[in-house]
Amino acid sequence: MPSVSTKPCHPLRHMALNLEPGVAVTQNFVSASNLPHVLAFLKPGKGRSDRLVSGCESHADRARLHERFVQALERERPEVLVQVRTQEDAKRRKVRRLCSSRYNPL
Repeated sequence: MPSVSTKPCHPLRHMALNLEPGVAVTQNFVSASNLPHVLAFLKPGKGRSDRLVSGCESHADRARLHERFVQALERERPEVLVQVRTQEDAKRRKVRRLCSSRYNPL
């Protein structure tokens, strides 16, 4: 009998539908709130996708997931990608400003 399990914790939400012992179908959920984490996860060499993403035919296909996902966002939901990039830029500027003010005696 099929069963469903979910992993609702942040940042990478997914669901697994267990069809029978040893056979499951998974689905991942990405929203604007967890998109920065997903993009970082998929980034080759920086995230954990090299070890934790399955279903790709080759290592090269897995390494291109970030690029392909960003291209799909640019095509289908560019406003979400712009919003996330703007928020990430603002966070980086804030960190730089705090770091420079903390170490600058003036």
